[in-house]
Amino acid sequence: MTSTTDPYGKWDPLHCVKSIPKWEDPCPFWDEDGKAYLVRSQHGAGPIIVHLQPMTWSEDGWPVIGVDIDRNGIGNPVSVWTKPIASEKAFAPASSDDFSSSSLSYQWQFNHNPVDGAWRIDSKRHALQLDALDSSSFRTARNTVTQKVMGFKSQATVTLDVSEIAEGQRCGLAAMGHMNMMLGVRRENGRTELYHSDDKTETVLCQIKKNVVLRIDYDMDAQQFQFSYSLDGKKFVDAGDPFYLRFGFWKGARTALYSYNVTGAAGRASFSNFVYVHDGPSK
Repeated sequence: MTSTTDPYGKWDPLHCVKSIPKWEDPCPFWDEDGKAYLVRSQHGAGPIIVHLQPMTWSEDGWPVIGVDIDRNGIGNPVSVWTKPIASEKAFAPASSDDFSSSSLSYQWQFNHNPVDGAWRIDSKRHALQLDALDSSSFRTARNTVTQKVMGFKSQATVTLDVSEIAEGQRCGLAAMGHMNMMLGVRRENGRTELYHSDDKTETVLCQIKKNVVLRIDYDMDAQQFQFSYSLDGKKFVDAGDPFYLRFGFWKGARTALYSYNVTGAAGRASFSNFVYVHDGPSK
């Protein structure tokens, strides 16, 4: 860190507050009592772990993060501390979504700047509808919504309505990281096919004629993710081999719902009953 009394004037020499690897996006904040804290994330393949550290100020005006145990002016992170707000319950962000609201829930984020006319929520049908925009691959597809992986073991399940898909369209459930893995439905040469892909090659699993339920299981400790699907909503069949996504693109692993078309903008995918369970705290 450095400081100055004039942003256009001379800056003080750099001062090391804390040297530690994999700390990202540190941000100070103050609670209503005036106590200071530092929020920062630690990157990895799994869920982005957010840390909260107490922060005080040294006599010469520099922040001390954690506790200065050895009194050298540099703080040490603490593993246990008093919460800023007293509470007996543990809370977690929303994850599941029945798409009954007229607006997209806060846990979702678009992978690219959204095209507002290309997506909508049908609150009567309880469905998120994603139009298929033109793209040659999943990575460059714009109409993709994502959310962070929660906990160390989790499972995401969603129902995909294929009644409005068009020739050339790809849509379904994806896991995103340093590489992208998809389980979805494509329309190719007049056939509606269930497939899985690593965004380079596509492997057809079977032809389908109706809605399909897609699922992914995450096990961060075992470093193993697994896709599966169900044609009746009861019996699930593994799709492809287990895989693992390492850290990539500053976001850790993410779950995604996608819709794009390799032959031009056409078709629509409808997603409903997104259920996401994990081993972390629940609401």
